[in-house]
Amino acid sequence: MRSHVTMPNLSQSEWRDVQSALQAAADCGCAETSGETIGLRFVAALTGRRRLPVPEHLRPLREFLCASERLRRPAMQYAPALAAQGYSPAQIEAIGLISA
Repeated sequence: MRSHVTMPNLSQSEWRDVQSALQAAADCGCAETSGETIGLRFVAALTGRRRLPVPEHLRPLREFLCASERLRRPAMQYAPALAAQGYSPAQIEAIGLISA
């Protein structure tokens, strides 16, 4: 594990975009969303709360965040999908470092 990580140099606007993206994906969670498992349905029945599906535009970000968290390093194999959504390489690196 690195003792010192240098964050990429981003403008204030780029940091705001990163912050907005992280806030938007914060409630998505990393549970499988392709279908509810019996356990998720059971919890929903007990609590009366249902997990909302992940919006399509947040799926690439969610996959990147969840994989980065699992790997404990930026999951750069998901970077092309984020780049296709308009994130710069520096923003992708920042999101990965924050989530790892």
